[in-house]
Amino acid sequence: MRRRTCSSRTMTLALVLCAVTALTILCLAGCSSKSTSSSSSDTGSSSSSSSSSSGGAATDQTTVTVALPANATTGYQWNYIMDKDGIIEEQSSDYTTDDSATDKTGVGGTQTFVFKAVADGTVTVSFTYARNWQGGDTSGEYATYVYTVKDGNITQNSVDTNVS
Repeated sequence: MRRRTCSSRTMTLALVLCAVTALTILCLAGCSSKSTSSSSSDTGSSSSSSSSSSGGAATDQTTVTVALPANATTGYQWNYIMDKDGIIEEQSSDYTTDDSATDKTGVGGTQTFVFKAVADGTVTVSFTYARNWQGGDTSGEYATYVYTVKDGNITQNSVDTNVS
């Protein structure tokens, strides 16, 4: 009687299929949206951030906040590239777990980027959701934002995203 063994490629494919199935279940179970807003009357500026299943961006005069749905437990994270340097720069990047499920394992959250105006001009910021440790294996999700900075004020011109 001959014994058959699975190749490492077959095992890898099986693991990937299991991971995709688990991710799909987590995504379907974890769909939620929330929004927060705050303003400062002494500086005359307001800052708001939004988080939703389709990704979000909000602007004030000198900074822009981009909040994208994420799940750190999958190994994926949002990465970005800018078509021009020196127009805006990253001030911070944070990941927060959804408030409604902080006691559960494998829940999603939001990855938030804050950029500040540096110089006048127009810049395109392209985000991709990828596993950097796997050679940039992407999920196919993307978000592209176009901003114009004039006199230190940021204006969002357009958004193109397939984030669900």
